[in-house]
Amino acid sequence: DPDQSIYGWRGAKIENILQFERDFPDCKTIRLEQNFRSTKEILRVADDLISHNQRRKAKTLFTENDDGSPVELLSYQDERHEADDIARRIRSAVDQEEHEYTDFAIFYRVNSLSRELELALARHKIPYQLAGSVAFYERTEVKDLLSYLKLINNPDDRVAFSRIVNKPLRGIGKTTQNKLIRWADERGISLMEAAQQAADCPKLSKRAATMVARFAKMINGFSMADSGSVANLMENIIDSTRMVDSWKESPDEDDQQRIANVNELLSTAKKYDDIYGEETTLEGFLEVSTLASATDQLDADAGRVTLMTLHAAKGLEYPVVFIVGVEQNLIPHERVLREELRDGLEEERRLFFVGITRAEQSLYLTQTRERSMRGRPWRTITSDFLKEIDVELNDQTTDELFESRSHFDEFVESVKRGEIDTTALKAANPERPLLMTGADLLKNSPQAAEIPQGFSVGMRVRHPRYGVGTVMGISGFARKRMVSVLFDDADEPQTFVAAHCPLQPLGLR
Repeated sequence: DPDQSIYGWRGAKIENILQFERDFPDCKTIRLEQNFRSTKEILRVADDLISHNQRRKAKTLFTENDDGSPVELLSYQDERHEADDIARRIRSAVDQEEHEYTDFAIFYRVNSLSRELELALARHKIPYQLAGSVAFYERTEVKDLLSYLKLINNPDDRVAFSRIVNKPLRGIGKTTQNKLIRWADERGISLMEAAQQAADCPKLSKRAATMVARFAKMINGFSMADSGSVANLMENIIDSTRMVDSWKESPDEDDQQRIANVNELLSTAKKYDDIYGEETTLEGFLEVSTLASATDQLDADAGRVTLMTLHAAKGLEYPVVFIVGVEQNLIPHERVLREELRDGLEEERRLFFVGITRAEQSLYLTQTRERSMRGRPWRTITSDFLKEIDVELNDQTTDELFESRSHFDEFVESVKRGEIDTTALKAANPERPLLMTGADLLKNSPQAAEIPQGFSVGMRVRHPRYGVGTVMGISGFARKRMVSVLFDDADEPQTFVAAHCPLQPLGLR
């Protein structure tokens, strides 16, 4: 079926199907247009979508099945609400004995979207399985990045050291590692201590010792540069190790999934920073990650909800299907939009078509108003594919269950499409401090100002919570720049990350 050709990135060319009759003119063509799986409503949506592709064999799907319920587009505030509502719907249907867990499947374009879904299903005590994949925190690139954090947090962590000492490849092979381990054991020191003293290890060649010492210096550099923000530290690791560089230009879908997983972990760190603020600790983030990755053993005989990518769904069928993240840059994927290739866009449409036609009885498409990407909240853009089909909109952002985020709704509606300004985001929440100019403070203006770039010792500053104080010291640079302030009503100075603190300069004393 040319409408289900979705592996172009693996070298599968749709031309082989489209040109078959030209190459073999004596062949007989039999069109398989009757569908025995889906309802008429689901097939109508699928047909409307795929008809927008030009490179296909025209056909019209039909079925003798019932009309079925309309395909619903569920719209949410963010990915957490999206995942939680899906879990609630599944749990409710099972509790009311309308369905079993095995009747449900959740599809997504990129593996990184499974994290929130996994957490939501676990919160609602719903058994699930990831088909053709592994749990988010068990993915290689996620475990690698977490191992960097673990080693920074605990230099004695041998498992973390061994996992990342040669990731990405830096010429420290197993032979070198084993020599270093034996030397460390003989001296009774940790592997990090041994790495720092690698030049003194007689078992290592000069080149190997240099590479090992360079690795130790890099890890120590991360530790010294820690600004109290897990997300900033993680970005520093990603940039310094260049762990995603080799994947960026790769046409391989798996490499794009790896980048998405790294970005999702970065988003998780940013959320952790936002929640804990000045109480953010690396150890705390690692504890949260450990809890999230720990899953109870499920009864082998119990039914499970299935989570998988759209690519993995081909050839399968489920009574109820959720396709999450039907948004521009996800469905269709951002790489296809960036390269502006018609063939790529048509394959994305075929991929969406495959997902739609997996549903037997009920199909739900979901989108969010904003979604965390690369550690930052982004205003989403409605998928162009949704403009090609007629579905029933079910706006969940007005649900009373989500009233706790009502202050955010007006903010999201007011911003332009693209990246959300995080300073303005804080302004939308009255419980969070807001950075303003002196004039803004006087007239109680809601408009946020630019983050001040310069502080100097002796400068008077104002903090929304602690009042007026004097800058006593400055250290670090760029994102790691720290400002120490002694407030008028305090006995000891407090230290802030300059790029993230709501300090407003008032002038020199």
